[in-house]
Amino acid sequence: MTAASAAASTIPAGHAGAARGEHPLPDVLDAVGRGELLRTLTAFLEHNGRWAATAVALQVHRHTVRNRVATVEELTGRRLGTAHDRQELWLALRARDLARLSDS
Repeated sequence: MTAASAAASTIPAGHAGAARGEHPLPDVLDAVGRGELLRTLTAFLEHNGRWAATAVALQVHRHTVRNRVATVEELTGRRLGTAHDRQELWLALRARDLARLSDS
């Protein structure tokens, strides 16, 4: 069992679709990775998919970034090596941010 598979088993029932890759849900990444996966995804996208720059920004080793990105890919069913999937996840993150702003 991979770390992502183990993590997926802890996804709240309302988020089960994300574990099957039906849609990207930043909230699932936040819940499963205690914020680490969401922070890593955000930094990875902000640094245009550059492993080293993301690692420096997060103050972790680049292999840690690679492992976290692999977990994000497994949980969301998206491949961050494709522009379409990166864009989709970026939009999901922005929508989440906008929803939080409108709630305040």
